[in-house]
Amino acid sequence: MTNQTIHHRGQREALPHTISTPTKTTEARRDPIGLTPAEIRQIVLDVLG
Repeated sequence: MTNQTIHHRGQREALPHTISTPTKTTEARRDPIGLTPAEIRQIVLDVLG
């Protein structure tokens, strides 16, 4: 039981490191959904309008 808990906790902690490589974090910060600011603005207007 204890071994499984430690194992799962270890996996959960390992995940962010795999995902957050420098290039991906920079891209995500700049462009979270993969859209340009103009496209995001248009979508927001469509949703609100």
